[in-house]
Amino acid sequence: MRPYKIMFVGGYHPGQMLGTLFRACERLGHDVLHVPCMGETEQPEGLMALIDSFQPEIIWGFIPYTWRKPESFRAIVMSSATLVYWDFDFPQAAVLNPGAVDRAVPYFDVFVSTDDSEIACEYADLYGLPRVWLPPVYDAQQPLCPAPKTDLLFMGHGYANGMFQKQPLARTQRTAMAATLRESLGRTRLTICGDDSCNWPEDWCLPHVQWDEHFGWFPRAKVNVGQFCLIAPGKSRHMNFRPVVCIGAGGFLIQEYHEGLEDCFVDGQEIVYWTTYKDLVEKCGYYLEHQDEAREIAERGRQRVLRDYNAETRMEQVLGEVIARTA
Repeated sequence: MRPYKIMFVGGYHPGQMLGTLFRACERLGHDVLHVPCMGETEQPEGLMALIDSFQPEIIWGFIPYTWRKPESFRAIVMSSATLVYWDFDFPQAAVLNPGAVDRAVPYFDVFVSTDDSEIACEYADLYGLPRVWLPPVYDAQQPLCPAPKTDLLFMGHGYANGMFQKQPLARTQRTAMAATLRESLGRTRLTICGDDSCNWPEDWCLPHVQWDEHFGWFPRAKVNVGQFCLIAPGKSRHMNFRPVVCIGAGGFLIQEYHEGLEDCFVDGQEIVYWTTYKDLVEKCGYYLEHQDEAREIAERGRQRVLRDYNAETRMEQVLGEVIARTA
């Protein structure tokens, strides 16, 4: 594949998926530019000036930006580049912000989604968009920050951020899960990977740091716990970014199961799935006492991530599909 000029539009922390994709393209030899959409680039004139000077062949748009800054979005649409509509939280984005997503979709040339549920497929078909599936990827070159040891690490924010304010059920479920673990496992140290601005006890939470700084905590925890709060029903291979990063960093993960995840990681071999709070408590208790088994599973999972969720490999495949479908 020849080098392409690719503009990534939208903000990101270095360790989040957009940053991972940006670095992967850079290492693949593409000429890349990240526009965080802050300061002068929030204005349409500033963005148009960047587009005119850089002359991108592909503009990779992070979906939330398309409804927050409609004037600048129009500047993107007016360019001659191939427009990639991307989000790693679809169908949540479509369910929580249907009007904004509906307004943006018709202007794009291809839909790249981390989710491949029935609703994502139907959405692409509705607008006649070629759809490319991009699972979460891991940057093996991302450095791991030093971190202390802990028993249980719950992956996910424990506070009501913008999305959770629209998902009170999700917030309640996560709080209930954390409380159940705390009560059932006695003095076991439970740490929340997120912000400590909620009403949870401060000793439950990590200090508020950038997302990529959490990576070093995953291999240092005896057990990492993940929970899904799916909005759209139906089978999906949708694996949130956090589990892939956790396993890729060497963490042992007990993850809430939903139909289709067996296609992502093999239960009992590369990950452990839980289905009820009782099941979760029992499995956490078991693997806290059987760390040799946990570490073996973690290592097999890590090798699976490095093989199948490698950022450069996946991004090269996806770019090839994007170019082929819009030629």
